[in-house]
Amino acid sequence: MIRQVEAGPRTFRPMGTGRRHIHEHGLKWTAAKSRPADIGPNEQWPDHERARRFFEVASKLQEAPNGHHPDHSLTIHTARIARDAGFALVRQAITAEKGARLAMLKQAWQELADSAQMTESLMPVEAEPLPVYTPEARAFLDSEHGATISCLGRTAVVAKVLDIQTKEPDIFFDEAQIYLATGSNRYYETSNAKQAARWSVISGQTDRAQSWLETARDSVKRALEENPVNYQAAQASLYEAEPYLANPVAARAAALARP
Repeated sequence: MIRQVEAGPRTFRPMGTGRRHIHEHGLKWTAAKSRPADIGPNEQWPDHERARRFFEVASKLQEAPNGHHPDHSLTIHTARIARDAGFALVRQAITAEKGARLAMLKQAWQELADSAQMTESLMPVEAEPLPVYTPEARAFLDSEHGATISCLGRTAVVAKVLDIQTKEPDIFFDEAQIYLATGSNRYYETSNAKQAARWSVISGQTDRAQSWLETARDSVKRALEENPVNYQAAQASLYEAEPYLANPVAARAAALARP
C-alpha cells in the first residue's frame, strides 16, 4: 500500500510545553556545563540516572497525546528525547564500575541507534512518496538526525578510550557532517566537527584533526550569518575545545570529562 501524501509541504510543530519542560529538566541534570542555580549545593550533580527518569516520563508523554496516534512531529521529538536519554547513559557509564561499563554502553548505543532510526524514518526516499517538507523543516530534520549520528561517534570514542572494542568513530562523524552541513543548527555542526577533531588527535590523524578544526571554525562563521540564535553556543564549543586538542593525552582526558 502506498502512503498518502499530505497536501502541501510539512512542517514540525514545537514540542508541547509540558513535555518540553520535563525534557529540559532532565537536560539540566546531565548536560549542563555548570551547576544550575536551582540545584542545591548538597544535591548530587550531575545525576544522569535522575535525568534518564525525566526523559522516560517525557518520552511516554510523547506517545499519543489526546488519544491521537503519533505523527511526524511527535516522532522527531520522541527521537530527540531518546537521544538525550541514551547519551545520559554514556555519561553515566564513564563513572560506573569497570565491570558495568560494557553493558551500559551497549544499551546506550541501542537507544541512540533507535533514535537515529526514528529520524531516518522521516527522511523522504525515492521509492515511496513520503511527505515533502518546507525548507526550514527539512533543515531541522537534517540537524536532528545528524546530531544523533554524531552521538554514536561520541559514544564510540568513549568506548575506545575505555579500551572497549567498538566501531570506528570516523564513520559516524563523517556521516553526521553530511546532514549537519545542510541542517539549520550550526552548534550541532560545530560540536560534531570538534568531537571529530578530538578523536583525530587521539588516533594520531594530525591532518584530519586540522581539517575538522577548520570545519568547526567555518561552522561558527556560518552561525553568525545564518543561525545567530546558536552562535554563542557554537563559538563557546569551539573555544573550549582548542586547549585539549594540543596532544593525545589531553584529548583522551577530555573525551571522558566532556564526552
